[in-house]
Amino acid sequence: MKNILIRPEAFSPFDFDGIAERLEEMAARGWMVERTRPIFWTYRRIDPTRLTFHVSYLPGVSPYDPLSSHGRAEYTDLCDHTGWRHAASWGSAEIFYSAGKDSAPIDTDPALRVWSVHNAAMKSLLPFCAFAVPCMVFCLLAVLWGAVSVPPLTAAVYAAVFAQTAVYYTLETLTYLTWYRRAVKAAEKGEWTRSPSRSRLLRVLSALALAETLIFSLAPIITAGTLAPAICAALIAALFVGTDLMRERLCKSGASRPHNRAMTALATLTIFTAASLLLRLI
Repeated sequence: MKNILIRPEAFSPFDFDGIAERLEEMAARGWMVERTRPIFWTYRRIDPTRLTFHVSYLPGVSPYDPLSSHGRAEYTDLCDHTGWRHAASWGSAEIFYSAGKDSAPIDTDPALRVWSVHNAAMKSLLPFCAFAVPCMVFCLLAVLWGAVSVPPLTAAVYAAVFAQTAVYYTLETLTYLTWYRRAVKAAEKGEWTRSPSRSRLLRVLSALALAETLIFSLAPIITAGTLAPAICAALIAALFVGTDLMRERLCKSGASRPHNRAMTALATLTIFTAASLLLRLI
């Protein structure tokens, strides 16, 4: 009987209600979240238990901060004293769980929680989308106008990836901003608004991206006998997984936020440059 389960998870960055519900479902099936990744999450086997999960966004805390940073440690200790155990971190979010009904609730003030969520979004999701969408549109137009000299099949795959990425992050931005406007109004009345979610769309796009990657990797091997696209796809996968592993390792080792950011950016640039050079061999 295996004690570790690794499975793909698809959540919007601020779908805290959806994350909590999924983890509660997994705990009831006998799996506790142990580690989060950009795509795959790791669970360890436990006795099937009814647990309550809560996702918090800490103001001023970055995913690049060491795990022993004052803000994280102080908040974790506070939650621990009120009956909440720390399960895992995911980006700027901290995930807690409780087995008791007597645990004091976390984030009891709707206005303060909305502010915490928006503060985190302004430092991560919104700037990323503001940068990613124009870049994806520019790349899409470059492919459609023939500015990039690649075979037709490769161009079609590129166009599909750029288009669906631009559409997804545009919808993600609009969904979040719509939720934020509603949440602010509800918080003024002391009410809470369920988190925004694009999980179903994200799962569909992830499946499409996997299919496109397979086409991008295997078609040139079959038609031209070249491994360059497959190697390039592997490097891009390493970009997502490897840089996150590096960030996590540096957080555990106590590296400062500027040092962690610099090392992660250097690793990203190195892998991206290698992938770009390989693309010229296609």
